[in-house]
Amino acid sequence: MLKKLTPRHKDIIRRLICAETPQEICLEMNISQSWLSILQADPLFSNELQDQQRQMDERFMTERASAMQILESGGPSAALYCREMVEFGTLDEKVIPVNKRIESIWDLLDRTGARAPRKVLVARLDAADLIARAYEKKHKSGGQTQVVEKGEVSKKVEPPEILLLPAP
Repeated sequence: MLKKLTPRHKDIIRRLICAETPQEICLEMNISQSWLSILQADPLFSNELQDQQRQMDERFMTERASAMQILESGGPSAALYCREMVEFGTLDEKVIPVNKRIESIWDLLDRTGARAPRKVLVARLDAADLIARAYEKKHKSGGQTQVVEKGEVSKKVEPPEILLLPAP
């Protein structure tokens, strides 16, 4: 049984917490796997490993909560920035290609809870209409929006709600 933990023991604990495998630890520290197994079974070592893991988990949760607050506080301005990029097709005075604008639209819809749409070719709309109709559909009926994409054929289509292609 251990009476106290050495810096080498603490290094092994740190490596275990960082998810290194026992084989990796043994190779890098030039120790046998049997010695490592005996060490891990020691109550002092085991308790310290659990304490360190608990402390790391607590730090992770604290840092995660802090990061989430930062992301949530920036959400509204980021949404406005994305909206302007999608509507006007520019970002910092650079023209954004249509495919990137469409990807942004899908990302925005996905992040706001819109379900995956079915794609069918029907007509052309501009990006602002695409977003407006998707939200209108979602908030009025809670149903799934339908999206149109060039080249796909549908047999019997109920009136589509959204078109993926921007107006010429």
